[in-house]
Parts: sequence; structure tokens; C-alpha cells
Amino acid sequence: MKYILSLLTLFFISLLVSAQTAEEYYSNGMVKFEQQEYNLAITEFTKAIELNKNYAEAFCKRGITKHELQDFQGAKGDIQDSSCMMLQLMKIIQKPLN
Repeated sequence: MKYILSLLTLFFISLLVSAQTAEEYYSNGMVKFEQQEYNLAITEFTKAIELNKNYAEAFCKRGITKHELQDFQGAKGDIQDSSCMMLQLMKIIQKPLN
């Protein structure tokens, strides 16, 4: 029983140590983009978005990357999503504090 608990503990610790943040995935995506490894960049931006559905910068950069691959429809969708998020953020910022 102790052996199983030890194994489970090690397993969960390894998950915590290897877990990346949305910002780390975004940063990895930027590196891949600069290296012109566009498919890998899209994968990293997508992982960032999966962790943070409101990550406007990741949507925008994924859209730009899709445009580089001539996926114009996919690029348009991502750019529109990021623009919508930015507009919502601007509305929140401009609201007077009561």
C-alpha cells in the first residue's frame, strides 16, 4: 500500500513540475514562429489558448501564423477573436469606478 501511495505521489509531483503555463506556451510559440516553424508555433499558441481562453495575444499571434501558412479563413477567425477580446477589455478599462 505504501508503495502504491509513493508511486501516486511521484506521479502527481511530476505532473506539477512538468505543467507549463499559458505564458510559457506562448513564449515557446514565439520562438517557433521566429524559427519559421509555423505548425509547431500554432500548436504552442493553441496550448496557451486552451489554458487561458481569454489570451488575446495568443489568438492574435496564432492568426498571424495561420496567415503565414495561407490559412486565411483560420487567420481571420483568430484575429476576430483577439480583436473582440481587446474591445471587451477596453470597455472594462474605460468604465468609471463607482
